[in-house]
Amino acid sequence: MAGNVFLFGSVLSPERMSWIENAIKKYYEEKPAGGATSHEPGSPGSFSFFLTGDAVYSLTEAETQTAWSSLISLPDVHVTADSDATVIRGILKTLMEERYPDSVIEPGRSETPTFWSSVLNQTSGAHPGKPTIGWIQLFSPYSSPAASEGIACLSTALEHNLNVSVFLFLDGCHAVHTGQVPETGINIGESLGMIAGRSAEKGLSCTILTDRYSSNTRGYLSWDNGSGTMGSSCTIRPARIRDIDVMIRQMRTVPVLLSENSGYIPFSSALGPGQNPVVILITHTPYSSEFVYDGISLAVACANQGILTRIIFLEDGVYAVSGEHQAPEGSPAGTIPGLISHLPKISTMQFFVLIPSLALRGISKNGKLTMVTEIDYEGLAGILFRPEQNDSDSIAQRILFF
Repeated sequence: MAGNVFLFGSVLSPERMSWIENAIKKYYEEKPAGGATSHEPGSPGSFSFFLTGDAVYSLTEAETQTAWSSLISLPDVHVTADSDATVIRGILKTLMEERYPDSVIEPGRSETPTFWSSVLNQTSGAHPGKPTIGWIQLFSPYSSPAASEGIACLSTALEHNLNVSVFLFLDGCHAVHTGQVPETGINIGESLGMIAGRSAEKGLSCTILTDRYSSNTRGYLSWDNGSGTMGSSCTIRPARIRDIDVMIRQMRTVPVLLSENSGYIPFSSALGPGQNPVVILITHTPYSSEFVYDGISLAVACANQGILTRIIFLEDGVYAVSGEHQAPEGSPAGTIPGLISHLPKISTMQFFVLIPSLALRGISKNGKLTMVTEIDYEGLAGILFRPEQNDSDSIAQRILFF
């Protein structure tokens, strides 16, 4: 069994740092006394945080620096910062060494292993054979660095002779649009095509699937040959538009499923028939974007295929399950509480809301949502980190942020 891994590429708010810190401390409180401690990244029971993009700012900001110092003081917590991300943001290595002496690893640009090699060594390295590395893209290719980070991750996976899968939801479907001509940075569509080509040359598999609902909503007209939606004239050739159920069938056996913000919690080093449970963290407000609706839709699709799926509302996501929501008269749109209330009862799907996030906003859970269970930091730690509460045949739990 390998260590627990978190990858963060967007801003780490003080609230996010707080629940991470408190959940890990609760995990350590419940850890058996006298357990083995190796102090090595990737060792069983350890926590490795990989920071890239704007997440590296959290190492220098006063509001979050204290939380990092507290976490790093624990015996098996390790932090690796992407040197490319720190250098371009003007964060000096000397400042990092001063604030976190011998605690934060910052691979140099030419050093081995590189940042993404380290991520893959501590995730795919726990599994025999050639496991598939999955990347979920939720944002449009040029509105954030997430897509270019995905390209870097997938390219490194090919260097490690690993199979790759790409899953595109929401604005992430634009990553496979034809005719991209960015004036700066890499061409995401062209890069995905090159990854598919290199995979074929190396005898590896590469799957690029985009969600039909997200694609159709954004004007990607697709055709159906009678056996399933095949593609669109608007997308690069390797990409395929598929119903979400088809995407989940591909996704469910991928033990390492990364995204701009994601987690990997291993259960066993042995391959088993388990479905690799999923935790979906709803962190956005309910109606200013599609994140809440699509996060719930993905959860339902996973649960319908027998995958143990937990949905946790926290941070701004708690607004989705607080108060009496009413759609404007005559509006075809429903409400999130209404959607949750009308979902069929599925034994493999559970809803939770984090009490400290509610308290921070001075709100309470909608009392009618009896299927949503309130949890504290101890409950959060149990869901995220304790494998004995999960399917023992599973390889790893995937944590996704919506």
